[in-house]
Amino acid sequence: MDQRVKVLDTDEFLAMEMADSLLAEAHIPHFIVEFTRSGASCEMPCAPAFGRGFRWYIVVGPEHQAEAEAVLSGLPFEQTRSLGRSDDLDHRAKSRRWWLYYGLLIATLILLAVVLPQFSR
Repeated sequence: MDQRVKVLDTDEFLAMEMADSLLAEAHIPHFIVEFTRSGASCEMPCAPAFGRGFRWYIVVGPEHQAEAEAVLSGLPFEQTRSLGRSDDLDHRAKSRRWWLYYGLLIATLILLAVVLPQFSR
């Protein structure tokens, strides 16, 4: 599979398992890709991680896209994007916020290191 087409994007483990089972029963070759908020990813089969911040994509080859979408259309949830618990805060925004906190902390420590010795004389 040189080109891959995403047919399911979810952060719900049950939705990923249901779609995986349907595609396996229909004998459609597919991959499950697990992503974390940190950017790490792995292709299944592997032991799936549970908890916040995990997403699963199911990808197929372009020649199987129509067949896979037809099989998955019967599922009781949206296949393109399910906004859920892990989407409450964008990872980049959270990362920027932490850099701002660290920057302010370092600036405060430097300011105290420069100002405090002057008062101790």
